[in-house]
Amino acid sequence: MDKLQFLIDWYNREEERKTAVESSLNIPIGILTFLFATQFYLIKEFDFENSSDLEKTFFLIFTIFSVTSSLVTGWYIFRSYHNFPKEYKYDATPYPTQLLTYEKDLIKYYEDNSSYFINVSGKDKFKEYLESKFAAHIDTNTFNNDEKYRFLNISKGFLMLSIVTILIALMPFLTNMFSKPVKPQLIEIVNMDSLNSRIENIEKNIRLNLRENEQRKTDTTTTTSFSTARQAN
Repeated sequence: MDKLQFLIDWYNREEERKTAVESSLNIPIGILTFLFATQFYLIKEFDFENSSDLEKTFFLIFTIFSVTSSLVTGWYIFRSYHNFPKEYKYDATPYPTQLLTYEKDLIKYYEDNSSYFINVSGKDKFKEYLESKFAAHIDTNTFNNDEKYRFLNISKGFLMLSIVTILIALMPFLTNMFSKPVKPQLIEIVNMDSLNSRIENIEKNIRLNLRENEQRKTDTTTTTSFSTARQAN
């Protein structure tokens, strides 16, 4: 196999590894976000006042382990993104126009000085230049990708530890949730003035309706009596 083509293929593989490791970070980040939300919920909803010392201790130990593991996981995920305190700097080949210009200049140089460089071709020298460039770029990019994968694998280990410990912490949490007494619901009347005003309006409406009904009955009785008297005459 041609050495230059071998180096080009290797360089392209490292570019693919770079994309793959960056894409693979999305799943741990999603799981980590869910874990933080779960840990916050468990700590918030756990009834520390109505739990035994053993139940409370068991819950706190494994929850703290889970939170600590999650924080460490986040740190190593961050290291996969950013090589703190330095950034991951990937080497890339020059622009094609620069390469073509350099090749022409190199060929012209060796042609003009052919008396000093016997059996040396500018094209061969350009190929050597490309091989050395690709080799140097591969060294840098491979190191960066290896470091990213190393930090990612470490983060996965701590992420698994965080998941296991929070699952264990769920046992005392569920026991506490089903055994704690149900708190009575408190009804609070915020605006008494408004409530009293509404009650007064309702009472007024009831009294008005009663008066109207009585007036209707009186009118009906009077009309009936008047009609009977006329018929009798």
